[in-house]
Amino acid sequence: MSKMSAALRVIQRAAGLGTLLLALAGCESSSSTTALPIERLPLPENPASAVELVSDVLVRERLHELTVKSAAMERELPLRVLLPTGYDPASPTRYPVLYMMHGCCNGTNGYTTYTQNHPVEALTENLPIILVMPEGGAGGLYSDWYNNGLGGTPRWETFHIHELLHFIEQNYRVRRDRDGRMLMGISMGGHGSFAYASKYPHLFGSASAMSPVVDTNTLIARGVLDGGSALDSGPPGSVWGPRESEEIRWRGHNSWDLAENLSNTALWIRTGNGYTAGRPVPTDSFEYAVHEAATNMHNQLDRYGIPHSFVDYGQGTHTAPFWSAGIAILLPQQLALAQQPKPLPRRFTYLSIDTVFSVYDWQVRIERTVLEFARLGEVSEAGFSLAGSGQAMVRTAGWYQPGRDYRVITDGQATTLRSDVEGRLEIPVNLGPSRTIQQYRPGSEAGFLRTVAIQIEALP
Repeated sequence: MSKMSAALRVIQRAAGLGTLLLALAGCESSSSTTALPIERLPLPENPASAVELVSDVLVRERLHELTVKSAAMERELPLRVLLPTGYDPASPTRYPVLYMMHGCCNGTNGYTTYTQNHPVEALTENLPIILVMPEGGAGGLYSDWYNNGLGGTPRWETFHIHELLHFIEQNYRVRRDRDGRMLMGISMGGHGSFAYASKYPHLFGSASAMSPVVDTNTLIARGVLDGGSALDSGPPGSVWGPRESEEIRWRGHNSWDLAENLSNTALWIRTGNGYTAGRPVPTDSFEYAVHEAATNMHNQLDRYGIPHSFVDYGQGTHTAPFWSAGIAILLPQQLALAQQPKPLPRRFTYLSIDTVFSVYDWQVRIERTVLEFARLGEVSEAGFSLAGSGQAMVRTAGWYQPGRDYRVITDGQATTLRSDVEGRLEIPVNLGPSRTIQQYRPGSEAGFLRTVAIQIEALP
């Protein structure tokens, strides 16, 4: 029995035949306590200590296979690291690093697909770049699983973002600026690449996605994606909960909904349409399904005026040859941008469903009773806006003169605040009463309940 046939049977049993199509769109073939937001998870003072190296095996010249023990995942996990030719750990040279996210349906061997199915070793033989290829589960969807309200493992997002990045940066000669960190993903990994880029734009300077599941709001996706969790022995509702009652969790991990966060990130999307020459109907349901999601993301980025590369190459299937061609095109383009680092942006907008979040060194904490979106908008040195509900405290980045007084105008009311020794201001924002029904549930008000604009002016 092939891997794909086994995957089909598992998903069919868990989700029913009618929910199959988009689960397959996330596949890369080989030929009751609410979980805390990521930012509030108790992590060690040194996050790298949460990952313990178990073994390091040289597979081929430059290619290492590591086994690490993860505190977040509560088990050992494999990953592969491809080093540049002539890599010297004692050299002062630091290399850009590309995190490569794999597709679904590969059991526990997804991390091997880039080196087994694609010529990444040949492509990087003379390039100054380090490739990191972590495991992400057969159907893990690059998320900390909700587990129908129980929380717990798997915590893929915490492992990748809060543990693995620190481990790589402490053990390899990699750059530690956002332009020096890049993301690439195929299929389900395309979802992971864009989801991580949109949730952590301050960490990654670029993201590329091939045949990606980058919009989970499509009609097919609504009834399907939970079926993929069956590949990792999870019942429906495991990843983000039932769509009918936990839509906000789905949207909070969906790059289409978080598109505004990507305004300062270099982006590439490549997709085919599932058709082959001479056939009047799609011959590849995988690619046909993800084509809709990829096109939706392209249109959403256009809506916000966010520059990006979108290549719809038409006839094409959900298979390795198309992705190998894409890797050969995208990898040098991402590397070229990484070699031209830029300052952190001084203008941005950021959406999140977390009550505590940070982005570009700005920090927001909100006290509210239900899960919903908050929007930190139009941020600049002259001020910002905050939308949502509840009581918030915004701590700015250190953009201001330390120890200086500033006039802060909120809803026409002016107060004087003094910046701290780091040049930060702490600004309370009243967004009104907390929403009482979780956003998107029946009976909940649509959109943001209140938007407050804040102006910041230096006093003489």
